[in-house]
Amino acid sequence: MEGITLRLKDEKYVCALANYGTIREASEKLYISAPALSMYINHLEKELGVDLFYRNQQRFFPTDIGKKYLERCQKILEIDQEFSIQLGKLQSKKENSISIGMYKRSAAYLWIPLRESLKANFPDLECHLTVDKTERLREMLNKGELDMILLTIPNKPKLQQIFVGKDELLFACPTVWNLENTDLGNGRFPLTDLTKIPEEKIFLPGKTQNIYSFVIQFMNANNIDYSHFSTLNNLEISMQNVSAGIGCCFTFRSYLNTFPSLSNITFYSLSETPTQINWYLECLDHVMESRYFHTIKKEIARLLHISQISTAIPKI
Repeated sequence: MEGITLRLKDEKYVCALANYGTIREASEKLYISAPALSMYINHLEKELGVDLFYRNQQRFFPTDIGKKYLERCQKILEIDQEFSIQLGKLQSKKENSISIGMYKRSAAYLWIPLRESLKANFPDLECHLTVDKTERLREMLNKGELDMILLTIPNKPKLQQIFVGKDELLFACPTVWNLENTDLGNGRFPLTDLTKIPEEKIFLPGKTQNIYSFVIQFMNANNIDYSHFSTLNNLEISMQNVSAGIGCCFTFRSYLNTFPSLSNITFYSLSETPTQINWYLECLDHVMESRYFHTIKKEIARLLHISQISTAIPKI
């Protein structure tokens, strides 16, 4: 039998015949016809070149070599059963857990209410959060380490991207600067002219920050030379500098309620029409079919909408 590859069907059929002793009883347990089982056993014995069973009238008994073959079969079936059990546990765990990736700042106001909503709708669901930058989150998603990620930067991947909400790029300045501005109404922050601010007073976000590409896009679209602007890679520090009257920076409107203090800071719109940012859920195809996907999408959209209207517009 050396060099013979065992097939799972071989093991199941041989073990069943050895356990029940007759073709009729074994075939009934295997849900196949008696002739089909008889032909299968005969073909297997010819393939192996040995008799696995000796026949006594209609009963089958393992030969000595058949007993050794049977031992191997039983071990293989035990391994298969153990694997099936473990696989079932893993699948069950996967179905009852969700891993979401977000930026640090968006997670600060989205995660807790999102998790509470999911727990209310799916009490058995385990919710896991990963906070990181865009490229790292995408890498984890592609490896299957995350189920979905919430991003502002669209990609061209083999992934599903679902729009979940709008945001607005804003400009934060020290209130004491008392910049000239135009009231836009309709819940908008007042409009100011960036070009009238000394360039050394404007802090650009770092290239690794998700807000960077939107700021540069705005600068280029409005022919603003930003080559001499300072750069700060931490939005928290940038806002602290604004509060201290040192300079000004950019932020998303949805982020305003995540800062410890907005004292001494005035926010401005950058154009008469909102400088719009879109948020997307990025995920693999099968995640969209999960029982919790639409709840996540709906809740994130609701929270993003609230973030656009909940911050009070100061009167200047």
